[in-house]
Amino acid sequence: MIAGYVVMRVALVCQWLRAARSGSRYRTTAMTYAVFVSVAQILWIVIAILPLTLVFALLGGLVALLVEIAGPLVVVGMVLIFGMWWVYFMVPAAEVLHVHRERSFPWGYGHFFIFASIAATGAGLHIVAYTFDEHYHVSDVTAVLAVAIPVLIYLLTVFTLYSYLLRTINAFHALLALASVAVLAASVVMAANGASVSVSLLVGMLAPVVVVIGYESVGHRHAAAHLDRIEQDAPAPH
Repeated sequence: MIAGYVVMRVALVCQWLRAARSGSRYRTTAMTYAVFVSVAQILWIVIAILPLTLVFALLGGLVALLVEIAGPLVVVGMVLIFGMWWVYFMVPAAEVLHVHRERSFPWGYGHFFIFASIAATGAGLHIVAYTFDEHYHVSDVTAVLAVAIPVLIYLLTVFTLYSYLLRTINAFHALLALASVAVLAASVVMAANGASVSVSLLVGMLAPVVVVIGYESVGHRHAAAHLDRIEQDAPAPH
């Protein structure tokens, strides 16, 4: 079974390499697919050779499958979207609004910028697709800006709403916000200095990832401390 699958995927890798060779504009995308698929096939071959138990063989197969799936995820911008989704749910809105319902009005209407920036990010990714079509003349910098600006608005809006709900501007969270801005700025600078759209966007996609990693490793402790303070200051029920 593995031999048949690997033979089929090797043919696919060869086609991606042909695509990379045929046009420089698509080379980064094609090579990304080729690398991820190749690594996955190496893992499958290792699984076939090693005397693994059924459980370990299934776990290894799952890893190989995830590696292969990661290729298109990286290429089509799903990392960015997933990172934005994760950032949104880091805000402890339910816990705060349960105690301070009067803060719900600005929180609710603040979502105008959340929804608008998400829609604009999708439109920006659509503009990026135009850079690979010879019938449209969209500069690489314009395409990267079309994604970077709405992502910037989204991240700053989430940070603002977080600070509003918890009535605090935490230094560490502010540092994470600045780091995300720096990553987005770097992606635009790279595009302006000749980097391809694909490479520039791969850097820009790290903006929400930086926030997620920082929050999940350290920032969640600050959020928990603020929530404890809010619950302690809450008026006693009548």
